Amino acid sequence: MRHPGHKVHKKLSMDVRGCSLAVPEEKSLFRRSTSPTIVLSVEETEDDGFLDMSKYPASKSASQSPHHSPGASRQNSYENQNLSRNNSDTLSSKVTSKSSSRKNSFTLCISPNRSPTETPEQSPQDNKKKFLSPGSDHGGFNLPKSKVKFLRKTSSVKQLYNSVLQALRTISRSKTDLMPELTKTFFENILRESEGDHGLQVTKVSVNDRAEHGRHFCSEVHAVDVTVKSKKEDGKDNEKVFSLIIKSLTQSEDIRNFLQPNHIFEKEVQMYSGVFSDMASYVRSKTNVPSSCLDSQVVDIPHCYFTRWTGESSQKDDMIIMENLIPKGFVSLDGQNQMSLIHAELTVREIAKFHAISYCMGEMKPRTLIDKYTTLKLDSLYRQDTREFTNRTLTPILASLAELLRTNSEYSVCYPWFVTLAKNFHEIQMEMVQPNPDFTVICHGDLWWSNIFFKHDQNNVPLEVKFIDFQSSRVSSLVIDLLSFTFTSLPSIIRREHMDSLLKLYHATFLSSTISLGWTHKLFSLAELEVEYQKRLFFGFIEGIWYLDIIHHGERPGQMVPSETGSELSSQDGGSRSRLNSEDDWEAQEMREKEKLLFREEQSENQINYRNEFFLLLEDFLILSKLDESEVSMDHFLNQILQYSP
Repeated sequence: MRHPGHKVHKKLSMDVRGCSLAVPEEKSLFRRSTSPTIVLSVEETEDDGFLDMSKYPASKSASQSPHHSPGASRQNSYENQNLSRNNSDTLSSKVTSKSSSRKNSFTLCISPNRSPTETPEQSPQDNKKKFLSPGSDHGGFNLPKSKVKFLRKTSSVKQLYNSVLQALRTISRSKTDLMPELTKTFFENILRESEGDHGLQVTKVSVNDRAEHGRHFCSEVHAVDVTVKSKKEDGKDNEKVFSLIIKSLTQSEDIRNFLQPNHIFEKEVQMYSGVFSDMASYVRSKTNVPSSCLDSQVVDIPHCYFTRWTGESSQKDDMIIMENLIPKGFVSLDGQNQMSLIHAELTVREIAKFHAISYCMGEMKPRTLIDKYTTLKLDSLYRQDTREFTNRTLTPILASLAELLRTNSEYSVCYPWFVTLAKNFHEIQMEMVQPNPDFTVICHGDLWWSNIFFKHDQNNVPLEVKFIDFQSSRVSSLVIDLLSFTFTSLPSIIRREHMDSLLKLYHATFLSSTISLGWTHKLFSLAELEVEYQKRLFFGFIEGIWYLDIIHHGERPGQMVPSETGSELSSQDGGSRSRLNSEDDWEAQEMREKEKLLFREEQSENQINYRNEFFLLLEDFLILSKLDESEVSMDHFLNQILQYSP
């Protein structure tokens, strides 16, 4: 049989769509000297064809707008609330199910130097100027009746009404669930600290959610534009808009309790409040990088304004506030097919620099990093106490793909070792994520295209990269990030033809980075890096399988129509009549071809793409493993891993 790596399937493009309701441009309903909170309900009145805004009490709702993420959709699926369009008589809210992630739990972490250590308190005078009604009993700023204007219920007014209601619901579930932090005074305090301007005043806060904000699971992510006014040196007013991302734990108590043992949100809080600050400080101390440079200018991350984690499961205001990268020209790619070789090379260079910092900080001693950053000690997904969850989640996927291999003549040789992999994948992954002293770094943990933001020039050439979503960070071998990136983000053609050059690029960048940080000890060679990469290859393969199931929404391909293994009747032999023994054989072959055609027509586009991409993933894995296709070789490879498994 031919090596599966010689067969190149036509790869069908993936279609990854977000789901979000864009908020139209804001237009004021009322002209006032202060900025009131508009109090709305979910019902309309049709009295005289007018919409009386003063009659509507506050309403309950919330919004999450998730996309799929390999690191995220591995936890249970939960209900996520999205706003539905209004009917002619009523406005309603519809609850739909979405995925969550591997993330959450413990200790108070406050972002040093740029974050207030406590929740900013407000004076009674401030209560009159709040922008977002933080859980007060009256439920918002009631408009004075003398100031109420009645608007004719035209289609444009109804659209504006829906937009305002969407914005209010996006930022809170109800008047009691609204984060007590999100007030004028709060934003003024954190921005004054960040900008070093104690005269800065917040004049406007508006919600600006878009589809891009839904790619973080186990959390609620919202975009907020904060307009501030300050004095220039010449005494003139200067206005500036801060585009922020507010990331908080999900408001669902059930989900919070489910995620708590995984230290998901707490892990990301510690990354922003402690790890990144330490990494940036280390670079400043070892190089000529100016001390005035922000952490986000030293490490490829968004600038963080505020973090808080209380460790209390009942708390609803634990959060991270960071800069919104999108208004600054950063975008995430929409799938593997948009990942060019230039994007891949930029990502590999920057992740090598990121790894080099913690490598030098840890001095090749895993305990140094683990003891200092306690939340990174336990892996978010692959531990003894998560075995039941991963088996329940991934085993059906692997079983379906194993059956697909068994019934396909070209790939059936892979069936025996794939079954062994399916039965032992949790033990294999637990072994794969264990640190190796020679390669130990702080890994991103979920390095795939949705968590990588690029900034391009006018010719669409990537110039800069930023990494987001550190809820699955771990102390592990540096090749774990490389393998995640390889099997979830690179097109097959780059995996097959350019992995050797990408590993060389990584090693060269890592070497130069450690030297610039004053590293004088022996460093692993390129050959040793290639061995480490190959030894942990199963980790990337399993991550890639999980990624496929997420991207294709669990629409797994059905098993292939059985064919006669080794028979000259196989369609792969070209179907030439001269190779068939009789007319009956010819008719039998035609029937089989019709069955296959009917089978393919009955499958959805997602299932067809899923099947083709899985076969490509399998072929690439076999090529990169540099092993022959025999069952003996692969079983030996697996057994070598399993005999050292915890």
